[in-house]
Amino acid sequence: MENLNQENLNQKDLLETYHMLIEQLRFEGELIWTRHQVFIVLNSAIFAGISLSNRPNISSIDIRIVYAAATFGVILCVLWFLTTLRSQVYYRYWISQARAVESQMTTSLPVLRDLHLAHQGKEVDIGGEKFRFNPIERFASISRISRLVAIAFFAIWVGLAVAFSS
Repeated sequence: MENLNQENLNQKDLLETYHMLIEQLRFEGELIWTRHQVFIVLNSAIFAGISLSNRPNISSIDIRIVYAAATFGVILCVLWFLTTLRSQVYYRYWISQARAVESQMTTSLPVLRDLHLAHQGKEVDIGGEKFRFNPIERFASISRISRLVAIAFFAIWVGLAVAFSS
């Protein structure tokens, strides 16, 4: 009888740990989106400032301001890219921890395990239906999209600096 109570206690502890890990995973996902939005707003604000100050009825913008803005934009993009990479490490860590706890639970559905398998392109059975991500769905993650947008802004800043130098 003591083993059964210990097993129930362990399952309760695992369930509480799993719940905490899922909450941490959700929180980390929200942080990734927030960071992405902050970097988009900062880059867009700088770009809008340069665009608005380079209109026909406004005197010509000083090239040093353009270079300073482009340099600041490039620095932001590098920070954005690195922050996104680091955020992905944390996100994967929490998923791995939750998946490890999930594998020890006797009453759990293998939600994160199946998600991982589906993300790898493998077929999973969910409620009696077969499910599989297609390649574009597997590619489209906020981390990848955020890095691509950071690279796009980086190219804009470099292109702007080159365009104003000629």
